[in-house]
Amino acid sequence: MKVALLIRSALILVGLSSVVFGQSIEAMLGQRVTVFDSTSTSTVDQLIEVARLFDLPMGIEGIEAKRENIAPPIHVQGTTVDNLIHQIVNRQPEYDYRISDGVVHIFARFCLHFKLSSLNATHYFIR
Repeated sequence: MKVALLIRSALILVGLSSVVFGQSIEAMLGQRVTVFDSTSTSTVDQLIEVARLFDLPMGIEGIEAKRENIAPPIHVQGTTVDNLIHQIVNRQPEYDYRISDGVVHIFARFCLHFKLSSLNATHYFIR
């Protein structure tokens, strides 16, 4: 059941315009965050706020609402965008993130070892 839910989970892509205009993902993640305040109680919503505010391309694997811990409000200042994402993702202990192909990917750690996960597939065969 959890596997079916995982496979059906949505991948949200936010902020692709920054890739089109040529700013590297490293430059975007290195931006200074003067002040960031979010009162949202959802990790996904907080990540979407970051992606929109800093124009980041971000893929978020669907986090099951009943499994998501309630995220406390976050108030950060004087850091980088990368550190801000790190702080938000670390509140969900089963999730992690990585940067590849110019996109910030948020994912469940256990998916890395699940060979049938669409997030790990490199070839699709239709019969």
